[in-house]
Amino acid sequence: MLNNFRKFQAILFDMDGVLFLSTDCHERAYREVLQTVGIKYFSYAAIAGMRTDEAIKKILLENHQVVTSDVVRELTTKKRRRALALLDQEGRVAEGSKELVCNLRKKYRLILASSASCQTVDLFLKKSGYAQAFEFVLDGSMVERAKPAPDIYALAVKKLGITPEDCVVIEDAGSGIQAAQAAGIAVIAIVPKNRQDEFVRFNPAMVLSNVNELTVLL
Repeated sequence: MLNNFRKFQAILFDMDGVLFLSTDCHERAYREVLQTVGIKYFSYAAIAGMRTDEAIKKILLENHQVVTSDVVRELTTKKRRRALALLDQEGRVAEGSKELVCNLRKKYRLILASSASCQTVDLFLKKSGYAQAFEFVLDGSMVERAKPAPDIYALAVKKLGITPEDCVVIEDAGSGIQAAQAAGIAVIAIVPKNRQDEFVRFNPAMVLSNVNELTVLL
């Protein structure tokens, strides 16, 4: 449990499912693309927060399909294109997040660290209207290993020039929580009340129902 927020210097935000209400668009894109290779059933919750190529590879292996770099690359490209189109049409910035982020910016250094493609991150930044609130932005192309590996959060800490203990991560996916914890950073999980029991095993420092409850940091 987090008791002293004043000790933190920086807040590292995940994007999808936290600031960008994009989950439905991503899941739909995965399902449409995977159906073209005969895959109709998979757990989206099991891949949430993962980089697209890693998620595609995982699903193919679980469905006993031949996994080659060409197949993964092709499906990854198709999924990203479809998701980007859906997000452009239907993706929504979390209500109230602009005011929240701008207020947090007065007290903390804010970073956006997402496993999403640079195109998806750019789309969010344009839709959000608060790109200037972030000191810098990291996307999935900037690190070798995707979440749950700690790479993206470790890179953020390195660029900030502070210690992991000086940071807190805001995440909504199990893989992201694991990535932050592996980097030695405390995590606040944003999870709807009807799904919070699923996240007990990840042992985040705090669980909130939506991003606007982060007013506890103010």
